[in-house]
Amino acid sequence: MDERQKRIFNALVNAWPAPLVSRSQVEKFSGGSIRARTLNNLDCRGLGPDGKILVGGRVAYERDNLAEWIAKRVRPL
Repeated sequence: MDERQKRIFNALVNAWPAPLVSRSQVEKFSGGSIRARTLNNLDCRGLGPDGKILVGGRVAYERDNLAEWIAKRVRPL
């Protein structure tokens, strides 16, 4: 990861108190940059973050894996 990606990773991890992020909360976790439906589609294609689990019938992600996945998708404009 480059410096920008590291900053984003750290900001995401530090702002979220729980070790898991439910798919329905991904939009909030990412500051609105990733929608739950988009993540669902990417998961179906095998392109989503590692560490996906099922908790009580809901898909959730390990916070650090999701933050790293988001940070690695950051591209300068």
